[in-house]
Amino acid sequence: MKRVFGLVLLATILLSGCGPSEEERAAAQRQYERSAMDSCKSTMTSNIERSCRADPEFAYCSLNYDRSEIMGSGCTRRIKNLSITERADFCIKESLKTVGRACVIEVYGCAAVTGDLNC
Repeated sequence: MKRVFGLVLLATILLSGCGPSEEERAAAQRQYERSAMDSCKSTMTSNIERSCRADPEFAYCSLNYDRSEIMGSGCTRRIKNLSITERADFCIKESLKTVGRACVIEVYGCAAVTGDLNC
């Protein structure tokens, strides 16, 4: 009986040291988060550029204003009098400002940005 207990204890000790250390798990988590942020930023930037080139007025207003803010906000006035190329460039420039914050929310959750754990 002592021998079996000793073998089980030895196996438990050996197996507990086989997994990744806390430092290795933390490093892997940081690498995952960096990769997720890079992927999010790349995808979101590409989507914004494509949307702004297809319909700059709609894209600008919908990406930069909440649904309830669009009516009466003047967002269309800011972009209507520009040429189509200028509209797209303006839309892209203004909309890309939101990418960093949006990706932090996507990767870390809204609490990381707002501080509200119930968001």
